[in-house]
Amino acid sequence: MPRTKGRRPVSSDLHERYRDDLSAFIDGELPASERSALEEHLEGCAECRALEARLRAVDSAVRLHPVGPVPNHTGDIMGRLASERPVVLRRAERFRRIRIAGVAAAATIALLIGSSVPWLREGNVASAAEITGSVREAARSLESYQASYEIVERGWHPDVPVRRFQVEVAFSSPETMSLTIDDETTYPSSIWPRNDVELLADAEGWWIQEPSLCPTDALPICEGTQTDERGVMSRQPFDGTNRLPTDLIVPLETLAASQSFTVIGQTTVAGRDAYELEMEFRDALPFVTAIQAGGSWREFNPTDRVRMLIDAESWFPLKVSVTPRSAQRPALTVSAVTLDDDPPADLTNPGVPLAETLRDGGWSPQDPESLDVPAPEYLAGLEPYRAGTTSTGREVLTYARGLTWLKVTCVQGRLDSYPLTAEPVQLSGGRPAYYLPADSDLRRRVDIFTEDEHLFIESNLPREVLIDVVGSISVETVEGPDPKRASVVTVDEALDLPFTQAPSYLPDGYRASAAYLAPDGSSVVVYRRPQIEFDGLGIELVQSDAVAFLPASSLDFETIRIDGSLARWSPEAGELQWIDGDVYRSITAPSLDLGTVAAIAEGLR
Repeated sequence: MPRTKGRRPVSSDLHERYRDDLSAFIDGELPASERSALEEHLEGCAECRALEARLRAVDSAVRLHPVGPVPNHTGDIMGRLASERPVVLRRAERFRRIRIAGVAAAATIALLIGSSVPWLREGNVASAAEITGSVREAARSLESYQASYEIVERGWHPDVPVRRFQVEVAFSSPETMSLTIDDETTYPSSIWPRNDVELLADAEGWWIQEPSLCPTDALPICEGTQTDERGVMSRQPFDGTNRLPTDLIVPLETLAASQSFTVIGQTTVAGRDAYELEMEFRDALPFVTAIQAGGSWREFNPTDRVRMLIDAESWFPLKVSVTPRSAQRPALTVSAVTLDDDPPADLTNPGVPLAETLRDGGWSPQDPESLDVPAPEYLAGLEPYRAGTTSTGREVLTYARGLTWLKVTCVQGRLDSYPLTAEPVQLSGGRPAYYLPADSDLRRRVDIFTEDEHLFIESNLPREVLIDVVGSISVETVEGPDPKRASVVTVDEALDLPFTQAPSYLPDGYRASAAYLAPDGSSVVVYRRPQIEFDGLGIELVQSDAVAFLPASSLDFETIRIDGSLARWSPEAGELQWIDGDVYRSITAPSLDLGTVAAIAEGLR
């Protein structure tokens, strides 16, 4: 590389880093220490000076067209389809290695400012349903994968304005995976903890090494060890307590429902067709939790904006950015550097070491013919995988293909209690069943009961497909266990009490899924989107004529008015409470903002 003005040439990696910082430089948001280095680089780099000029032109064009306040897109992108039969876009040829590192920064920044960019194509763009179907097909067909990513994070700590990471991931269907996150940040001093993470998993075990938990206000010095190491041996297949971050590979759960995201348009990345998608942060949780599988990261609000560039052939994510609603600049950017769906075999068989903190998963492999588990007749294209028993006597059948999986667990005997928020659904023949989103122990699932057994069927299949699979299990189901201290009722019954009001407004896609009466007579109704992935993303409406005052709390509150009544809002709990005359009302929605929750409250009639 020729010298310019007597300066030594910079490395290609550093060159790309300077290009990535140009947007912040133009907006005046680059820290002084980084600004000086970039200015010096610009003096000696004609290519970057030309790029700066183009970006300033784009910036000027954007600023000539001011807009009003950023609208709340909740109503546009949060709905879920209860049933869909998407058109599957099959790959024309087997996908091979892609180099992404040389993508021009100009194209990247233009993508992030919206769909009005002239070169963003809109003709013949696939619909959200077509993309969802294609992602499902890619997940079913993927056998192996290797990739590297770059992460840029801003806002983690006031003394560390920018952090940078290199990520390596390898995968072999359906449960073998390695993930390494190398922290390349330049910290103020060596006492700052580095956010290095390593995760390994296979059919027998799971292991992770990550930094010890350290509260932000205690940084940079934390008591205790610098790293934590823990693992699981005799791991159950598809164990919900130690999940694999597979949405980093193909965002199957992130794009599980076609109305959880908006298709902005189609563009080209490194010579390949790609789609640009937009969603709220809460709908991108599976991807974000995959890239943040361990360690310490900055937090986001549920309604922050997420943009994803996804390859139109392989359906691998190429670039994902998260931008706070009040900001114009992404606070987290994940960019693919290399992608390969045919890596060497030794890269996808990492082996799992023993950890300092080791848990026994209690798994014992068994011949499936020796188990007394009612098996589904319809498997949605999946194939038998592992079968066995647990240390608690549960019998398990599993099925898999690519990244897609199904797990049937049979428990002898009847449960004493069952979640009151479970959504009743009907199987073929009118048989009762119950649908539940994922929690800390189990994945998204359908539960069924017989006279002497409890079966819970976990899967990442689409909701309606999962219900069809469960419906093919030849057993006579009965109603779930009676709650001990509450009464399960219909939604109409819960909203037909003298002191209750029904919401005239709900965000798009939400519907009543469960209702019950608490011991004090309070009416509780739960609203969810049909294919919600995680628990806690729903809306809970509580109304009572037995509560005269708002309960004492140590939480911080904001005060607003609802139809003339003072109401208190807890951002931490996502809960709005108020006394309406002589009736207590509360709305708990951790994944919604105050404006949306207040609109629900104002709409109670």
